[in-house]
Amino acid sequence: MDVVEIAPSINNPQIWLIGIIVFILAYNYLTKESWKRLPPGPPSLPLIGSFPFLGSSDICESLRKLARKYGDVFTVYFGTRRVVVLDRYEVIYDVFVKNAQFFSGRPNTFTFAEVTGGYGEFWRKQRRHALHILRDFGFGRSKLEERILEEIRFFIQEIERNTDKPLNPQPFIQKSVDNVIGSVTFGKRMEYEDPIFIKFLPGDPKKEIFEISEHQRMIDEHKKEARGGKQDDDDFISVYLKKIEEEKNVEDSSFTEDVYFREFFIPKGTMIIPNLYSVHMNPEMWPEPEKFKPGRFLDSEGKIDKKELIPFSLGK
Repeated sequence: MDVVEIAPSINNPQIWLIGIIVFILAYNYLTKESWKRLPPGPPSLPLIGSFPFLGSSDICESLRKLARKYGDVFTVYFGTRRVVVLDRYEVIYDVFVKNAQFFSGRPNTFTFAEVTGGYGEFWRKQRRHALHILRDFGFGRSKLEERILEEIRFFIQEIERNTDKPLNPQPFIQKSVDNVIGSVTFGKRMEYEDPIFIKFLPGDPKKEIFEISEHQRMIDEHKKEARGGKQDDDDFISVYLKKIEEEKNVEDSSFTEDVYFREFFIPKGTMIIPNLYSVHMNPEMWPEPEKFKPGRFLDSEGKIDKKELIPFSLGK
């Protein structure tokens, strides 16, 4: 008799609903007890995290609204991934500049690992070599400006050759930017209509990433030149490989660990995201931020006024 009465109750939707609710409440309780010192944030559900509570489909605007409720430092869960969001310039500066030794890690995403080998000793050494050489090649100096100005002259010439018809400047701008990068990286400028140059411009960037990650021919050629004593120091790759050879036995030190920031505890492995959209849409710093006003970025002498302009974030 008891078996007959219990069996139907197992299939009762209300029992399942109560069980799910109890599971969610227990999950949130245990999570909050385990990480009660984490920055505040919206609730999270098992597997799907905080997505149901983000509201707008515009993720940057959603995070901006959450900052108004939870403060400049708050926690959300993207699925099962714990994420701490930084909303103001001062906070981003404190985390990525003043505390760079703790927050210089990178998210271990599949794409990042595929292209760079993942964050760790290998990545840190590659980054150090790259930055050192890029400085030698003129980053932040007049040498790089000369390359840019040279390319601007070619860009203007190309525009002038096409003034007899309606013109979309976007392809020319793309080629100009790529040429500046290419001249620094490979030591060679390409003509806009060069078939080899054009071949690598179009396409799906996500698809190209995986193809680029497999390309070894150019690296092998530079290694061969280096062994034969014919390596030229006029391009980034040549100097980069030479620098690696010179410092292959030099130790590097860096670490990422559990840290306290302000009154909050941030466990090792937490993804840190600066909401740059919110920083640049802050009306306190940028009046009428939704309007196109290029002059807002210039000072009284016509020079760039950096203030809180951080389109590429801060830190290492």
